[in-house]
Amino acid sequence: MSENGLWRDILDARYGSWRSIDGALIQRNQSTWWKDLCQICGKGAQDNWFDSRFQWQLGDEWCVKFWKDRWVKGQILKETFPRLYLISQCKDSLVGDLAALGKIRSGGCYRWNLVWRGERFEWEKHLEVQLLDMISKVQLNTEGQDRLLWEGNDQKVYTLKYGYNF
Repeated sequence: MSENGLWRDILDARYGSWRSIDGALIQRNQSTWWKDLCQICGKGAQDNWFDSRFQWQLGDEWCVKFWKDRWVKGQILKETFPRLYLISQCKDSLVGDLAALGKIRSGGCYRWNLVWRGERFEWEKHLEVQLLDMISKVQLNTEGQDRLLWEGNDQKVYTLKYGYNF
């Protein structure tokens, strides 16, 4: 399924985004297939095993949500740094929105444009240092598209084309 294809639009209109599979959001008008998928894969079901196996591999950084997607060590940054997420003014930003790419480091980001609400406490500044240390180790590749990887039970990693193919 392509990023802007007709089928993607139909599925998004009918079921909402695949990023929000959550058993608590099941509605009466949804198909049996979607209800079953939400119950099996949604939050609270075996520690959300389905979602926890997805990890983004950065490419052009225009598909991955900075705070809400797994792209750093298999973690979701808003869960790892909830206080920083709370005070961020960039809650829905993509990685590409916040990364200031430069020629200083090949394939890397030399500065992050993180914007906070007001002045931070000292302990929040320490959290920011931890966050920056964590994300500075991620290799950015601006030559390809972002790819969604899924680790199966057999410990093999499968690439899902442009993040939306299942």
